[in-house]
Amino acid sequence: LRYTRNLSTRSTLETQLLQRSSSSDTFTDNKRPGQSSQFTQSQTRSESVLRSSLRFKQSGRLTVEFAGEGAFNTFDTTALETAAGLARPLPAADVEVTEGRGEIGATVTWKPNGTYGVTAGLKAETSTLRATGDVNLQRDFTYAKPRIILTWSPRKNTQLRLRSEYEVSQISFSNFAAAVEYNGVVRAGNPGLRPRRAQVTEAVLEQQFWTGASLVTTLRHQAIRDLVDTDR
Repeated sequence: LRYTRNLSTRSTLETQLLQRSSSSDTFTDNKRPGQSSQFTQSQTRSESVLRSSLRFKQSGRLTVEFAGEGAFNTFDTTALETAAGLARPLPAADVEVTEGRGEIGATVTWKPNGTYGVTAGLKAETSTLRATGDVNLQRDFTYAKPRIILTWSPRKNTQLRLRSEYEVSQISFSNFAAAVEYNGVVRAGNPGLRPRRAQVTEAVLEQQFWTGASLVTTLRHQAIRDLVDTDR
């Protein structure tokens, strides 16, 4: 759902509501000489996001935007494995993970002329991850995410963009809590994980040709912390 309203000739309010949900059921029957086993797993995911922004256009050169976002996500998994009719104990067979996240921020865009432009913003994000069931734990995170973009257009069809931004990713639920695959292999979760963070510095040169073609060259450097990797 999306709602947009012009509060005045210079201010606009926009609100969006997003809801996603999915579920899956897996059943595997393994039979070998003298051995048989069955594995069932049910997973349900849900994501609810409400975001709103208030944009003030002071002039053709200056725009100020205030934004806020709230999200509530859930992940519920249940697994059962039997061998010769007897249940096998599985770690983290019944786990529910919930995440509550909130973010507020402001962005200022200033274009003094057709040659130069500046976009600067700051967002503050706080979130809580909680697991219940076979795994009981809670993690709280708070981060500030500054960003600045400088643009230079020496000619009509040429533009150089410089960006510096502190990016914070979201922790995957499957990495946060342990899970069991269909073949009974346990994929251990890590409750001590922190979100992937990176200080990104970027330079982009765009050259447009004719009426619809363009050539874009990008140089990017990332200083990454708490990278989530998987070794199988």
